[in-house]
Amino acid sequence: MNNKQSITIGYEIQGLRIDRALIPWNADSLLVEMLIRFPPKSPCAPKDFLITMGDDDPLIGNEIQITSEGEFNSGKVLFRADPPVKNVTAKVYIKKKLRHEMAIPFLSREKFLKGLSFNQASLSCLYDQGAVACKSYYPAGIRNMSIGGIIKSVHGFEPLLGTTLALALTMGKNKKILPWTPNIPQAGEAMIPLTIPLGTFPRKMGVLESSLLVDGEEIGGGKFQGLSTPEFLRTIEILRAGFVVWNENNMPHLWDNLDSLKAGHRFGPTFWLHSDLQDCVGLADGKINGYLHGSVQPMTLWEGKIPITHVPRLFSPLSMASTHFQELKLFELVIARHPVSRISLASKPKAIFTNEGTIASPVSMDSESPISNKDLLKKLNSLANPN
Repeated sequence: MNNKQSITIGYEIQGLRIDRALIPWNADSLLVEMLIRFPPKSPCAPKDFLITMGDDDPLIGNEIQITSEGEFNSGKVLFRADPPVKNVTAKVYIKKKLRHEMAIPFLSREKFLKGLSFNQASLSCLYDQGAVACKSYYPAGIRNMSIGGIIKSVHGFEPLLGTTLALALTMGKNKKILPWTPNIPQAGEAMIPLTIPLGTFPRKMGVLESSLLVDGEEIGGGKFQGLSTPEFLRTIEILRAGFVVWNENNMPHLWDNLDSLKAGHRFGPTFWLHSDLQDCVGLADGKINGYLHGSVQPMTLWEGKIPITHVPRLFSPLSMASTHFQELKLFELVIARHPVSRISLASKPKAIFTNEGTIASPVSMDSESPISNKDLLKKLNSLANPN
């Protein structure tokens, strides 16, 4: 028979056909497909095509499809066999003549799991304002949480279809197994993104451990820290505190000290704060108190939630009329019922101009100041109209 053939080796798993010449331990069947092309005068039937694997008995072609293409007939022959349990050599015979000999490698469970890894484990905390990825978190105010990461495989992801996957969570005595069904990527893609909502799993202080399980075997995970109120407060750093003054044209100017204010101008405190703990996030109850001259009792001027991350954030929620200026002697920032910063209105300002044309105090112009006037003004101009 004057013929030409092309052979594809693959397997079936969970009802899907995978064309990959590496047969995993959990495959449902082995597939060998041969494309053929031969003259019409050389008729053939399934029994003319045989395949042997090792010492097993030969198998005839399960399916054969032939179409006519003028001077030649073409088609394909499909062999379906039990999957191997070790590396084997397959031989294909056409009309009793050996036409092909090929190695069919076997992928064991141990080898597959050794080439599987779970990397870049991250925790995402969902607040009303949005989601933030972190390694440490303050539990208050969190609506939901999810675990994320990247799964990589040296030997492809298709064998995962025949496994049981889950995320194991542990925090103290609380343990939970969350089943997970991945979307298997197309051949050639090197990773699978993973996102699993944690639902009602406890959101409290302590170490949260996560592990990705494949058939009960851990392949990687991550650890995250839930912070108590004292622990979270110790991470908060006030990088800069001062005042913002809006003139009659609603243009903001920054002062480190403020002891006078023109009629018609508005003013308020500004705080640039962050957590000095890398990849930390928290939504804390906060308020700004004002103290009147001659009084030691605080007066709450603002109360709400303050988002805090490792990235410095401008916090400036107040815009007060100039008529209140003479009544107040200082502002106090309180987070989680603990005072963290106080700024007084009693000092004398020394106004100078920056290169940007804004007013600043000598302290604002200090090259060692971690937050510049330019940064502050950019943030303030992005806030809603204080009037």
